[in-house]
Amino acid sequence: ATDHDAQKELITHTLTFGESVLNGWLPGSHFELSVFVDSTEPLMLCYFDSKHENVARSMAKRRDNPRFYIDNGYEVCKVLQDPSSEPRVISNVHDSGYSFVSDQQKSQIKSTALITIEMETPSVLVVSSNVKDAFDSENKELISFFRVLAEQIRIDLMEHGFLLNIRKQEFTPPQVQIDAEFVPLLKTDTNLDPVSKLTDSGQSS
Repeated sequence: ATDHDAQKELITHTLTFGESVLNGWLPGSHFELSVFVDSTEPLMLCYFDSKHENVARSMAKRRDNPRFYIDNGYEVCKVLQDPSSEPRVISNVHDSGYSFVSDQQKSQIKSTALITIEMETPSVLVVSSNVKDAFDSENKELISFFRVLAEQIRIDLMEHGFLLNIRKQEFTPPQVQIDAEFVPLLKTDTNLDPVSKLTDSGQSS
């Protein structure tokens, strides 16, 4: 795995932990947590939900159209373009003009909270529930928990300049096929060290 993949794995681990805490604490049986970056061409960097899925359907659509989330009016784009230190809570997404791209998404998202992770290089944590009024902006314990999650994600985003280099890592260069007859001519660099596996030293569990 590359450093890029290792950092994404750390962030997904934090989303997994967040889902495990919220499920049973707050109203709802299905929670979705995701991290978005980049205000120009928003990218869902990581995702995790109560079905233990870590790939959202919209990720493939975003690969085909870098402006997918903007073109479809995703609420997170507003926060990315105008970040705030205060969480944005939508108690009933169906009364707020929230944009849905599928009936399944419409049935699984009834309320949502958007928490800015990093102000200078906008990134946002999005948490959704399948019931209305799941998130209370006056619940200090809940807001504090959201901030803890966001801070852990911010640390992982900033480590090794990861957030600044995400756009460069979005697409893996195509592999070049080499004819077998030329293989003996290739010089192997034996001095290259394998990528060190990152460990999760500061993660909650």
